[in-house]
Amino acid sequence: MITPWTAGPGEEGAVRIVVTTCGTSILTNTSGDEDRRALIAHANRTEEEVRNLPEGERLRLNRAVARATSRLASAGPKDVRRLSAELNGLLARFPDPRQGGTHLLVTTDTWLGRKAAGLVREWLERRGCGVQEVIAPGGLSLRSPEDLRYGLTALVRELDGWLGEGGWTEILFNLSGGFKAINGFLQAYAMLRGGEVFYIFERTHRCVTIPRMPITVDHALFAEQVEVFRALALGLPVPAAEPRRRRLPEALWVEVDGGAMLTEWGELLWRRARETLYRKALQPPPFGSRITYARRLADRIGELDVNALHAFNRRVDQLARCLATGVNLQGLDFKPLAGDPRPPATHEFDVTHTHGALRGFGHFEHDTFVIEDVDWHD
Repeated sequence: MITPWTAGPGEEGAVRIVVTTCGTSILTNTSGDEDRRALIAHANRTEEEVRNLPEGERLRLNRAVARATSRLASAGPKDVRRLSAELNGLLARFPDPRQGGTHLLVTTDTWLGRKAAGLVREWLERRGCGVQEVIAPGGLSLRSPEDLRYGLTALVRELDGWLGEGGWTEILFNLSGGFKAINGFLQAYAMLRGGEVFYIFERTHRCVTIPRMPITVDHALFAEQVEVFRALALGLPVPAAEPRRRRLPEALWVEVDGGAMLTEWGELLWRRARETLYRKALQPPPFGSRITYARRLADRIGELDVNALHAFNRRVDQLARCLATGVNLQGLDFKPLAGDPRPPATHEFDVTHTHGALRGFGHFEHDTFVIEDVDWHD
């Protein structure tokens, strides 16, 4: 549910969402030198790791959180901006934070990161703001370049899930707080998303904005190599020799234990290209998947509108993962047909659920599933 807010001049009808990156400024700004050193030393520890610290260190961290909680609860507007870099940027852009619409907070998958973001959330909620989520993707930390890479890849998936729905007319990114490595990546993400970026200039209270930029992704590489990008995005087994043989840019994939996976940049750019490619044509099945197409399928798919075509391509991704892992998503509903209504088809899966429903049909040939037809039903 989107929290109602009072639109300002020229803002009628806007549905805003603000993504705010959260660091630990509220904790360090309310701590003395000794406690600040402890916060820095334990910045990347998980909740379990904090529980296993010596009692004295645990108490020191908990006192820092309690002190920040008390200071933020009693602070006036000027003091709030001094205590929290995140709120400083937000209040510079929206003096009434309810005008931000819906808020998403992004933090690291660490004990201190979650605690600090929780304090920002509580402050916003006390002022009637709608805070949908504190996003802390599994593994996102600055412990190592690898943890950062894996975490940013997970962050792209989570943000795309949130920002791809909701009917937002304005997407804004508040990069005033948080960590430089994460903010640098999200600035590029925001540009590709068509979002506005804002942050505080140096140590002032002045807000600097980077407006929406008309940036598009060159789809040529992704269109030529769509089957391997599909497999990499799905986490299907792809030997590192394959993207190397195809001469995929090293910025888009990385070798891990002899296999390949998308980098955070590969994930980001593939998702932008995918939305266009999946609406253009029936795309080849993912590389190495247990899926193939019957000859007649292309003609049948050609009768679909762009939304149904997009849905079909997405369902093929889900079906490929289902056949590889055995995880059958509720929306996919891959199952045997009752009786023998459409020989040689033996199985069906859902493609769409609205405006009538579109189903896909196929059969197994040895270990491969042949998708042979689609059809509408009430």
